[in-house]
Amino acid sequence: MSRHPSIQARLSVFLTLIILLTAVVSGISTFYTMFEEAQELQDDLLRQAAMLTQKNELAGDTGYTEIDNDTRIYIQPLSDNSRFNLPAGEQEGFSDITDKQKGKPYRAYIHHYPDGSRFAFIQETEFRDDVAFDSAWHAVLPLLVLAPVAVLLSMLIIHITLRPVAELSKQAEMRNENDLSPLTAANIPQEIYGFTEAINHLLRRVGEGVYRQQRFIADAAHELRSPMTALSLQAERLNTRGLPADTAQLVNELREGIRRNRRLLEQLLSMARAQSDEKRVQQTIQVSRTCRRLIQDLYPLAEAKNIDLGAGCNDETELFGDETEIYTLLKTLTENAISYTPENGRIDVSAKAHNGGCLIEVEDNGPGIPPEERERVFDPFYRILGSNTEGSGLGLSIAKTITERYGGRITLADAEQFDHGLKVSVWLPRGNIQKESGK
Repeated sequence: MSRHPSIQARLSVFLTLIILLTAVVSGISTFYTMFEEAQELQDDLLRQAAMLTQKNELAGDTGYTEIDNDTRIYIQPLSDNSRFNLPAGEQEGFSDITDKQKGKPYRAYIHHYPDGSRFAFIQETEFRDDVAFDSAWHAVLPLLVLAPVAVLLSMLIIHITLRPVAELSKQAEMRNENDLSPLTAANIPQEIYGFTEAINHLLRRVGEGVYRQQRFIADAAHELRSPMTALSLQAERLNTRGLPADTAQLVNELREGIRRNRRLLEQLLSMARAQSDEKRVQQTIQVSRTCRRLIQDLYPLAEAKNIDLGAGCNDETELFGDETEIYTLLKTLTENAISYTPENGRIDVSAKAHNGGCLIEVEDNGPGIPPEERERVFDPFYRILGSNTEGSGLGLSIAKTITERYGGRITLADAEQFDHGLKVSVWLPRGNIQKESGK
């Protein structure tokens, strides 16, 4: 998919081009204007030098006199052409002449004195150009220096102005698929405020629809639990009546179907609770105590398949959250492992402090999950083709939902301590334990 140019990049490029173009045009115009004004100033200096120089200060009617070393003004009578090529009969005013010896261009001002004598006040053109160039350059230099500064300031202002938009985009990108809370519209520019409100309105409507769907599933599963329990009890009674062999077989199949349906209803309720936004009791949880309770509850399932189920949980590992949810997470992963691990297998459950949080691992020596299927198995009701194990495909989806609710992450990998199998790793942040415990 092609990536569209950002508003910030477009504004930065366009403003940079405008500023640079304006700086170039203004610089050229200012340079030539100042150059011409410097030239006119040099002419004024020649005229003023002629007006202020008295006739008796001159060398006479022959030779030339240098009256100012700083401005390099030379004086020569028009009757003497020993150095400068001064045309005879020149009227009072400015003219361009040359140096006979070096051929350099000069600027001359012809001045008539009251006694009729005429003198040329001469200045080197190259010197005049240097002075004019320096004056023009010093006038343009601040503009050239300020142009890059203006570009950087413009880019900075654009970045600061659009920062709320970038934060809004990051806020939407970082949230998980179950988070339908409104986007924060604080400091959002007016131009996209309406768009943000429209997105929030859409999120609210989607959230309401998802809530109604979850509520319906939870209510339906809850209402079906009592009939399923009654059916289970009736099937148990039938099994004790000494039925014929073929009838007993049918009753056993009925009991097994009821058991599977009850398991499905329990998982549907767990999924509904995991996805709901209801307020939960937050407290400090001793993970080792939860692990011991888990082993006690699931030991009969493991014993029925002669599976070695063990737990190695650090007694100091703590979490801050809802104990029921953490137990549901551990139970779901362990039940999954028991279901898919063959008889005489082994399952290890461990929990330890890791990277500022708690790392929970459930590892078995079952068939494992192919790498290409490890993303799909988190989808609700998805099951790997060819699997002969009964199940609803909700276990890993429930585990992922709970993990993401706590800001954690869940990963699947090959078993490390067995030749084959699966290792499920769940990392959960510890939460605000110190505040809750008053430490």
